[in-house]
Amino acid sequence: MIRPPRAATLGLAMLLTGLASMAHAEPRPPYPFTAEYRLKAGGWPQATVEQRLERRSDGEWSSLMTASASIASGREYGQFHLDEDGDRLVADDFQSRYRLFGFGKDYRFDPERSKGLPDRQTALIEIGRRLDDPQCQGERTTPCRVDYLDHRQRTRSLEYRVVATPTIDTALGRWPTVQVEARDPRHPDRRFDFYVDPRYPGLMVKVDYYKHDALDSQLWLTAFTPAAIDAPR
Repeated sequence: MIRPPRAATLGLAMLLTGLASMAHAEPRPPYPFTAEYRLKAGGWPQATVEQRLERRSDGEWSSLMTASASIASGREYGQFHLDEDGDRLVADDFQSRYRLFGFGKDYRFDPERSKGLPDRQTALIEIGRRLDDPQCQGERTTPCRVDYLDHRQRTRSLEYRVVATPTIDTALGRWPTVQVEARDPRHPDRRFDFYVDPRYPGLMVKVDYYKHDALDSQLWLTAFTPAAIDAPR
């Protein structure tokens, strides 16, 4: 079996994490949008990553991310809904496929085996809804630890904290962001710096991935279109 190619999946997995129990801050509602990114992952060719968050007529939400390079491609689709209190997102479906030179593997989420944890697409939106939580603010604070399910429905964890609120230069102009520093406890020598937009949960303005303190890969926003009827004011 061929593992999902790194160039096709790194951009999909960078911020696809879940929140276990963070109820101290009022979660932000999700807002529909479409976005496009460029991904440079190690020695792989640059890839284009497309993202679309939509609200369906039946009240369900869907999140789709696709990545493509000259030799590899990846696709992840998640479907979720808000619980009755609007406090958390509940995952209903997750599908993914990865190809390298035309060969690869397809995966499907089984809600009955979810253990109450979100899949990666649902978690991407959920973490963006809770950036104001005071427990995870500051470089000196103890990192928050969150659990999620990867594409094979294995439990994974991430430790993260909000460290700054910089305004950064992008292809679309100056952009206010929240900087989130995150590490996988299994790989303490690796670090993600996510620069996200708190107005649009799930939107990534820039992501820097470090190995042994050296920049290894980058993801950056190149296009963004909010749904006009849902855009924050």
